[in-house]
Amino acid sequence: MQLTLDNRTKCGCSTAFSREYWRRHGWELANRGRRIRFSISALVRVRVDDQFLLVRGYRIERFQPVGGVLKYYPTALPELMACGLEPDVLYERDEVNENDLRIVVRADRLCRFLKWYESGKGREHSPWREFYRELIVAGHISHTSTPFADFQYLSRHSSSLDWNEDLCVFECFVAEMYEWMTTPAQEEELRHLMTKSSDDYRWATLQEIEAYGIIPKQQAAASISNSAVWLLES
Repeated sequence: MQLTLDNRTKCGCSTAFSREYWRRHGWELANRGRRIRFSISALVRVRVDDQFLLVRGYRIERFQPVGGVLKYYPTALPELMACGLEPDVLYERDEVNENDLRIVVRADRLCRFLKWYESGKGREHSPWREFYRELIVAGHISHTSTPFADFQYLSRHSSSLDWNEDLCVFECFVAEMYEWMTTPAQEEELRHLMTKSSDDYRWATLQEIEAYGIIPKQQAAASISNSAVWLLES
């Protein structure tokens, strides 16, 4: 099932008889006893002319958009526990991914979980934390030029609910897409970054992203993540 996540299709009382509500509710009934793994992130489009800035992934050795998985706050725990909250089935919990919205919930609590998520309560909304870690703490961008960043919201990408045979769960990937609205000083620093080389980041064109970094007759393995394509859809 392809999920539609926006303010028009919440599972709340005001839209209790919407087509989307009944579609979700029917899916819940058909999949009782199963679980859903959600991975929800905030990603930032950093673009200079026709080049997009990508950073090397922390867990997967591919280049991906700036940003990362959103976190939930302790205040959300009662509601998440009511949704059947379980730890992620793919990555072990550690100090980096504690409280990540990379979690597992019960399939028959899909509407309740999406209602909580779409309400925006008890969770991060901004990509700033991961942006700061990947670009400023890493030393690619100076804190002097970027003591803060303006992010323009673009869109929400959501995948279909697909069964993962290896993990024995349904999976759904959600990404809140933003664009960094740079100042002249920040753009100048980005242009300077383009003159350098690093194993931690790369600049890629639209064509390179669409090809996932694969170069015919040179490089057969993908070096750019699937999520980078979402930068082009917003």
